[in-house]
Amino acid sequence: MRATALDEQGNVERMATQVPRPTAKPFVQIDSEEAFVPGSPVSVDVDSRFGSATALVSVYREGVLDAFVTDLEESNPVTTVPVAPNYAPNVSVSVLARNQPQAPEPAPSPQIVQTGANAQLVLRPDGPTWRRGAADMPVDWAANTLDVRVTVDRETYGPREPVKVRLAVLGPDGAPARND
Repeated sequence: MRATALDEQGNVERMATQVPRPTAKPFVQIDSEEAFVPGSPVSVDVDSRFGSATALVSVYREGVLDAFVTDLEESNPVTTVPVAPNYAPNVSVSVLARNQPQAPEPAPSPQIVQTGANAQLVLRPDGPTWRRGAADMPVDWAANTLDVRVTVDRETYGPREPVKVRLAVLGPDGAPARND
């Protein structure tokens, strides 16, 4: 923040200061930093300060992979996202929540709702309130890795000598990889 002021004699006074952003709990939180295993459920905590809501939950990475609509209860605003195998290596989870409060009579004029990745709550007693947030969800990609082993018939070769190589490719379960 910067301010400039002139006094009665024409002297200029300048002042600058920084105003820190208030720290608030993120709208969407995933409480684990460890990678999730495909097939396991992940609890997504939604900071639903405006009561019960309907939420569009999207899982995306370079486009939407999955999406579903769920109800969030004021007493327990948590939703569960099942981790699919195609989520590896990592995805993001987005929650767009909407509530519909009962409008008092007469309803005041609507206010403009902020937009952006983590838009802040703007109360509109006459209509729905929207809020959006996103969080990164690390997904273990061990199920998508191959164990490749290369062996040769001897340790040293001369120039232009043919090399006999044996490849063994094993899948994550230790079985030979399929030749698809």
